[in-house]
Amino acid sequence: MSNRSWFYASNGQQQGPYPDAQLRDLITRGVVNADTLVWTEGMSGWQRASEIPGLMPGGSGPPSIPQPGGPPPMAAGGYGGGALSVGDGGAGSDMNAANPNVQASRKVIKMSRFHSPATPLGEADVRMVSGMRDVTAVAASMDGNVSLAQEAGTLMRVVHVNGFQSSWPDMQGWKLASGRWISDSEQRDGAAVALLPIGAAARLWPDAATPLGQTLKFNGRVVTVVGTFTAHDIDTQAVIPQVYTDLIQARKLLGRDDYDAITVRASAVDLMSALAARISASLRELHKLSADTFDDFRVQTQSASAMKGMGTSPSTVRSVHSNMFNLDQASYEQMARSLRKAGQTFSLLLAGGAAVSLLVGGIGVMNIMLVSVTARTPRSGCGWP
Repeated sequence: MSNRSWFYASNGQQQGPYPDAQLRDLITRGVVNADTLVWTEGMSGWQRASEIPGLMPGGSGPPSIPQPGGPPPMAAGGYGGGALSVGDGGAGSDMNAANPNVQASRKVIKMSRFHSPATPLGEADVRMVSGMRDVTAVAASMDGNVSLAQEAGTLMRVVHVNGFQSSWPDMQGWKLASGRWISDSEQRDGAAVALLPIGAAARLWPDAATPLGQTLKFNGRVVTVVGTFTAHDIDTQAVIPQVYTDLIQARKLLGRDDYDAITVRASAVDLMSALAARISASLRELHKLSADTFDDFRVQTQSASAMKGMGTSPSTVRSVHSNMFNLDQASYEQMARSLRKAGQTFSLLLAGGAAVSLLVGGIGVMNIMLVSVTARTPRSGCGWP
């Protein structure tokens, strides 16, 4: 059974194929539950996972005999794009730490080992994520504090350098305030240019008319500011100013090659939880993690990042994260119902407006016809002498 490939349905879309061990891992993580439709060779159609003997925990019985063929077609659907991020792991940072893996032998293995040190995120991880289905954009990033040279021309002595790829500003919703963005050719060549949030520019050069053209001098390197921007997720009042430059320049300034995070944009928001599960499984395979080893990375969706854990029981947080797929699905189903109700309301309003317009128009036409008939009546028939 371990050589079979499985497909499952998520919001009307076909996901897969997955080997048996990976599907069982998705079941353990809560991505695939008892009511999820699944299919593999030998099945005449899609069935609930609970109806497949031996698939769900606690089940028993042999699977159906494999037969050649492909999965039945699934209808496509979606509600628009969304983003998720992959971060390097660390003690206490794994959101799936309480979830065990399931091997193809159906034996549940409790995770008890840590992979230390964690495998750094690198170009191999970026290429793997970029080639996955339902991924429309990928942006790696890295950051760290860097000291400025004494002759830097600013009162600040430390800045927080952020390296990013060209797709990052669009994914984060940045808005250009002045100057220009870092071009794709500058990204490829590692040009010594940088972008600044408006608040950071004011802290670095409070008396300057414009930060454009100003230079930041590091030990042996000079970076020129070519643009400023605004963003809702950047603290403009931070004590240490934020400086954004291309990844190649950031590697040189920070003195390392590994990435801190890889941000991914999905083709549809309702696919993010399923995509996060596939990324997690692929990263485990790429990092060669055994079944009893915790993830050495963290995969987090927008929904998960919005869930604040401070003041909440750890068991409650783990339960919420393990059921994030169902939370996403319920959220977007509720959104779809709200949109349908709004559409029905507008339709009723339009129909009511049209009915009132027809009524008023009909009354006006009838009134004009009545006046016309009344005016013609004295002239009808025989005349008086």
